[in-house]
Amino acid sequence: MIKRLLLALAVVFAVASAPVTASEWEFISAQSTGADEGSDLARINKQGHVAGVALDLQANRWMLAISIWPFDQDGQVKFEVLKKGEVFSREIPGAKRSVDPSPIEGHDMLFFWLEDAELELLMSGNELRIAAGSGRYAFPLKGSRKAISQLVNKLGPFRAALEDDRRHSAGQSKSDCDQQAAHPWDERRMVEEGVKWGDLYADVAVASCREAVAHSNGQERIQMLYQLGRALDKAGDPEAFRVLFEAGENYGHPMALNHLAILYWDGDYTDKDLGQAEKFFRMSHLRGSIVGKYNLARFYINEHADNISKTEEAYSLLSSAAYEGYPQAQELLGKEIMAEKVPGRVNIEALYFLEEASNAGRGGASMALAEIYRDGTLVGADPKQYLKFLRRAAEQGNQAAKEELGID
Repeated sequence: MIKRLLLALAVVFAVASAPVTASEWEFISAQSTGADEGSDLARINKQGHVAGVALDLQANRWMLAISIWPFDQDGQVKFEVLKKGEVFSREIPGAKRSVDPSPIEGHDMLFFWLEDAELELLMSGNELRIAAGSGRYAFPLKGSRKAISQLVNKLGPFRAALEDDRRHSAGQSKSDCDQQAAHPWDERRMVEEGVKWGDLYADVAVASCREAVAHSNGQERIQMLYQLGRALDKAGDPEAFRVLFEAGENYGHPMALNHLAILYWDGDYTDKDLGQAEKFFRMSHLRGSIVGKYNLARFYINEHADNISKTEEAYSLLSSAAYEGYPQAQELLGKEIMAEKVPGRVNIEALYFLEEASNAGRGGASMALAEIYRDGTLVGADPKQYLKFLRRAAEQGNQAAKEELGID
């Protein structure tokens, strides 16, 4: 529950702290107490105990606040309204209530949210009853319709403004999460271009994506959840594993499955488990992720080089991803062809795949091309082409190219 509401309640409850007999409900405006806008209250005071309805400004929900004697907070709390001889009741579990020190000496303040139907009951019933531990409190509802109606009417425009702000904030957080953490090869991303790993600013993206997850539902929430996991991993936060597991294993997001597989493969935030890595790479691939397809191929090449069936599948997957335009697959396939590891491929094909990857910004592919033209492998040596690709590799961040050019 929000602090500024508690401060506003302290003002109005302090006025009513002296023991008195039961009175009618009354509307207390925020202006009359000098409290912040939106801190209006409908309340009643009975023998020093106060019950009040107010707006939780953070959640934009109606809440009931009652001053009570301190009690064992593991104990039961029950909300009841008597209406024409019939009792309507609801137990308030510990997770759905808050207890704070009261402005009335010797009391605590009990807060919990009200459903719309319960607010209507408070306006039409005869008596409000609260049970908190062994304590029992009863408040007449005389005058409650007038006081609560004034409160609702007064804060109606204010609530609408809060909701508009919430929707704008929610929309902005989703847009920010997309702009800051979407993967460039995630077909479910909501932006035209994603963010490369090296360009992902983790702290900013984590904050945006946390808020986006909180304000999303359904498939949109799953997308925000994956992007939050990606940002958390960039930040080195172990929570990344839990978030990616939820988005991947629980909801089947293809890119989350791929990322989860990488964590199992590398042993990040969990024990290294090649079986789980293979499982999740395959699930990612089967759900349509080109990145999952590439990484499953890479996994087989690195972990099962002595398994003929798996290496054959690896090069089939790698070729498919390369022809579909995935630069990492094009670079790896080109290098594997050069190393004469891919059955049925002639060495000159390596040039095509390496050039495609180089044009897509892969510094490793550009460096491989520079070495081809320097050493005269595949084609005749060509100093001009060598320098062209060496410089391109350096511009693309390749460390070996920078060192060879003497610019690092």
